[in-house]
Amino acid sequence: MGQFTVKHRPEVLLAIVRDVLLAADAQAPDTVSQRAYDAARADAGHPKSPRADRIAARLGVPWPTLRDRVANHKNPGYALALANKQRARRVLTLAEAAAAIRTAASRLGVEQLSPDDYERARQEVNADIARRHRHAAHIAPLPSVDTIRVGLGWDQALAASGLAPKPTPRRVAMPRWRAVVLFVEHYGFRPTLYEVRWFGRHHRIALAAQKHDPHADAIATAAAYFAERDRWFPSAVPRIKSDDWQASVETAEPDIAAAATEFPAVNRKGYTLEEARAAVSRAFDLCDPTQRLTSHRYRALSALHGLPGLTQINRVAGEQGLTFAALRDEEAAARTRKRPPSSSS
Repeated sequence: MGQFTVKHRPEVLLAIVRDVLLAADAQAPDTVSQRAYDAARADAGHPKSPRADRIAARLGVPWPTLRDRVANHKNPGYALALANKQRARRVLTLAEAAAAIRTAASRLGVEQLSPDDYERARQEVNADIARRHRHAAHIAPLPSVDTIRVGLGWDQALAASGLAPKPTPRRVAMPRWRAVVLFVEHYGFRPTLYEVRWFGRHHRIALAAQKHDPHADAIATAAAYFAERDRWFPSAVPRIKSDDWQASVETAEPDIAAAATEFPAVNRKGYTLEEARAAVSRAFDLCDPTQRLTSHRYRALSALHGLPGLTQINRVAGEQGLTFAALRDEEAAARTRKRPPSSSS
């Protein structure tokens, strides 16, 4: 098998291809197949030169384009460079985008596909192409999700593929009036907007966005909630508060802890290793016993239940020389040890 050497510069390869094409078929060199080309290398005086598919891969063009430019152009190097530029700028068609999406869905074994799912599958498919066809760069990889979005639009390409869009999970947030109720019950006074925000941050409770749930409406709803139950509700914010009011309530209070579990806030300051382990353990609890906790499944659970993201888990674990997979295996081993032995019949 011919190998590339330091002498095989592009212009040298083009000269070799011309010689072999003419030796294979002097009358119609632009119709020579790869097999005929490979067989004619010895007759052309280049028995140790690379095969046709490897030269095409090295020059970055399909074999039909290569033989046409070499056989029919006075300056094949310039013609090939122009062909490469045109190939790079070629517009993605809707049929090609739809076929790529179907390929990605088949790879994942799903009937609903999100852009993130497509991109992950695309990277896997393209990695397989690179491994299986190291010398066949002319095999077109799947286009990126950004290429599809810019050229055609993701929704249009997805509809053309016949697949359904994947529902986007949304984090749940506590209505602000409920936060006001909890605040009044535990701190004993009517909170300002700033104090409601502090309450959510301090106790790690995700609150509804202020633009969709104004503070004035939250106060009015909370006041009505207390009135319906014949309970006192402060009519105004006190001018003077105790210096230590923020430290007077623990997050461990049952109703506050329950709210933090139901409406978990995103931790933007980073997590500790223990919190990462707790998140992995929580994911095991949320997972069906028959399912394996894969990285993909953990991502889905984190989006639905407010767990730390997979990237955050890997970042925290990486500081200790660990990975998500290592934490998962540790948790699985710990649960196996805790499992009671089955009674023998």
